[in-house]
Amino acid sequence: MPNMKIINLDSKYVPTPAQLSFAENVIEFGEHEPMRSEDSLAVLASEIPIFLLSAKGMDKTDRVGASSSMDFWGFYCHELPIGTSRKPAIGLCLERMIGSCKTEEELTILFAKVLIHELAHAKMTMHPGADYGPPDEFYAWMEEPMANLIVLETFDCYQRCHQHSASRRDSAPPFSTIASPLAQVRLFMEMQPDNYRLGIDLFDTGLRKAWWNIWRRYKSQFSDESKYKWIEYTKANVGKADKGKLFGKFGQQILALPVHCWEADPHFFGWIDEVKRIKSENAS
Repeated sequence: MPNMKIINLDSKYVPTPAQLSFAENVIEFGEHEPMRSEDSLAVLASEIPIFLLSAKGMDKTDRVGASSSMDFWGFYCHELPIGTSRKPAIGLCLERMIGSCKTEEELTILFAKVLIHELAHAKMTMHPGADYGPPDEFYAWMEEPMANLIVLETFDCYQRCHQHSASRRDSAPPFSTIASPLAQVRLFMEMQPDNYRLGIDLFDTGLRKAWWNIWRRYKSQFSDESKYKWIEYTKANVGKADKGKLFGKFGQQILALPVHCWEADPHFFGWIDEVKRIKSENAS
């Protein structure tokens, strides 16, 4: 179980024990990585301070440019000024989360969703190739959907683990009015801007971990042309993106990388046939 470092800066609200327990369970049972690996959600949740802010506090943080990845409910900053140093930090705004929910059960799920989304940003910094530079439009249309993809993967794994675990199958369900936490998370994502909603499309392709693993390893190496094609297609097709075309647009970005990257890296497993097809079409 992660031992989270939660620091209340100016929030009127704090997470309840039930909300914390549920978030911890989703992280524990929904994580694909070994729980003690340095980039596991559990380790990151234990190491990165989590600040609780009011809506005004969130606005102030955004104005000073402390956050490189801020949304309505929270943010992750890789180098937040803390004292005399700059450290990774997460900010959460329960005030805004409460305003987005109709019930306590919805709020419990949203709290876990937002926390894992911000931890996912931290996870995608944990590689030497993860340095991107100043965020731009392409970054927004890759980083944010990838973070939501990790959220959906985690909730999906948690839900299947809960359903099939013999020790949990006979226990009471975690919620009385929500049958599927994963389905509720999808509904919350539908409330977000289009680039966040794209994470649902990526999740529905079925080729999940490969998306964000490739992104975090090669963020700075995508060509301007492939960036433009990705933005052009995804902006026009959120919620209706064709699986084959998503593969193709991402495959074009892989082709723009040095050949040794996508031929030798095992994280490209599942993309090789698509990349070869695109390469053949381009040559003809």
